[in-house]
Amino acid sequence: MTVGQILPLSELRATERFSRAQPRYTEASLVKKLEELGIGRPSTYAPTISTIQKRGYVEKRDKDGTPRPFRVLVLKNDAISKREESENTGAEKSKLFPSDLGLVVTDFLKQHFDAIMDYGFTAKIEGEFDEVAAGKLKWNKMLEEFYGPFKKDVDNTIENAERAKGERVLGNDPESGKPVVARMARYGPIIQIGSVDEEEKPRFAKVPPGQSIETITFDEALALFKLQDAMGTYEGKDLSVSIGRFGPYVKWGDEFISIPRGTDLGDR
Repeated sequence: MTVGQILPLSELRATERFSRAQPRYTEASLVKKLEELGIGRPSTYAPTISTIQKRGYVEKRDKDGTPRPFRVLVLKNDAISKREESENTGAEKSKLFPSDLGLVVTDFLKQHFDAIMDYGFTAKIEGEFDEVAAGKLKWNKMLEEFYGPFKKDVDNTIENAERAKGERVLGNDPESGKPVVARMARYGPIIQIGSVDEEEKPRFAKVPPGQSIETITFDEALALFKLQDAMGTYEGKDLSVSIGRFGPYVKWGDEFISIPRGTDLGDR
């Protein structure tokens, strides 16, 4: 081909693409981020990551990807054609995911202890510890400057703050007209239909692993209650399945029989 010669294009293709969310942290990438922020020391990284998992603020798990369609436009012989293809997106392996409890606790702390939740605060305290160790700063002066304002925040929060529930109103139940709410309860995340202030007791369904009160949809929430409907009868007693405080179970008449955790109740 000589300079300036132009070959005809046989085909021109335009493919739709989407921006991707930042990948979630692994233990290794979280340690790297802590180092970048100046938070902690090598001896504290492993205990910190272990503690947030043991307390249920974070869970380490895999996440399956979901199919997402995208469009492809092709220009050929002065004609444009369009077709739709699909890609798998959002898959994660051995990543750290915040639990509903972790999200609610974080929101509560940011609301009432915003200064301490700031990344710069921890890095500043770490630096002051180094100065104390080097004899450049009196430890009692350093603690006094920190503890005084912190104690006031704690006392004020204990006296005035309401219990964090992380409530999300999803809509109204089409059968009863009562509100459908996703929230944190004493034993974990739940969906509630109705209010405790009403004469009729509210209905509850536990949010299963893999779903979150932050992201669960109205339809997904109502589907949890369908599991509680009677599947039929056996020996004259109603038979149903549900998820309770200690995991999934079968209810047969007035008897409750536990079934293995992780069982997909949708495959009943």
